[in-house]
Amino acid sequence: MPAQHPVTEVTSSQSDWLFYRTSGDAWDAMYEACAAAKKTIDFEQYIFKPYSKVGRDFIELFKRKAAEGVYVRLLADTLGSVQLYLSPWVQRELRRAGVDVLFFNPLRPWKLGQACGIFPRDHRKITVVDDEVLFMGGVCIDESMRQWRDTHVKVVGPLVKEVSFTFNSIWGNTKRGLCHTRIPDFQKEKEHTLFVNEPTRRNHQLRDKLLKRLSRARSEVFITTPYFVPARSFTRLIYDALERGVKVSIMTSGHCNPISYALGKLEAGKFIRRGARVYSYTECMIHTKTTVIDDDFVAVGSFNVDSLSFYRNQEADIVSTDPAIVAEFRRHFQEDMRCSREITYREWKNRHWYQKLLGQVVLPFRRYL
Repeated sequence: MPAQHPVTEVTSSQSDWLFYRTSGDAWDAMYEACAAAKKTIDFEQYIFKPYSKVGRDFIELFKRKAAEGVYVRLLADTLGSVQLYLSPWVQRELRRAGVDVLFFNPLRPWKLGQACGIFPRDHRKITVVDDEVLFMGGVCIDESMRQWRDTHVKVVGPLVKEVSFTFNSIWGNTKRGLCHTRIPDFQKEKEHTLFVNEPTRRNHQLRDKLLKRLSRARSEVFITTPYFVPARSFTRLIYDALERGVKVSIMTSGHCNPISYALGKLEAGKFIRRGARVYSYTECMIHTKTTVIDDDFVAVGSFNVDSLSFYRNQEADIVSTDPAIVAEFRRHFQEDMRCSREITYREWKNRHWYQKLLGQVVLPFRRYL
């Protein structure tokens, strides 16, 4: 029987948080919030499949809310949402109903050799309703992901304004044919703060924040990522943490695509050999992207531990230093361990020859995976 992941709630001094640990639960909450919208719905997605049931449900909801006078904006990544991009009749249906639809960084043959060609991609998953309610995390809009173990949070509080600013920036630039966003100049030492990556401007504040905090880890690090292709800077900091006696636990998916799985397995051995504990989530696809460090830091959002998130994608994470929020994410990791299998060094050494070969073949292309 699949593990149960109840929706939980934590109230901090600044914000109210709800935690959704399956895509289906997150969709239900997002749908309910959008259905109650009075003024605006801002919906930013990497993957939006319009012919899946959940995609169709949201399309019908957006049309209905637009007819009620709600200003609805849908921003989809061209590559991740290629099904929607190649469906002009669906786009016309939305626009005729009053929904604004834009695609981030459209693929143009004459742009493929330029910096703003295939990359960057908009990998963020953000929903803001009435500038008061925020949903963020790893959840996409695709019916095949309904049972996935993922993490999405609902936040009500001052953080919503920061995310609205960032959405407005990327929306305006996308409308002008640009593929970058303004980095929000918010004070970064608050309890809950938005951090983003802006690869076009070579401003990776999210990546840099994670690396800086890893360099100061004191006792424990818990990382959950579906794809594990760490950058060298990340690898060095994990090695340093292990040498300082920090306990490092990494959870990856046992159900991702064969290339990412093989490369992740290849990378995992280096960490296991140095004392990290690496787990493979076996119950279903785990798509959660969280990093917990000690008892005073957690990052949750769209950021994978892979080269695309480190260098090439628009990403957004919430960073919280609230001990209650951090403790909740630590508890999620410990519960996920019950549905996981620890990978031993012996098992890693004896993995199938095909896994070893595929990992070595794709290793030179790791910056694009």
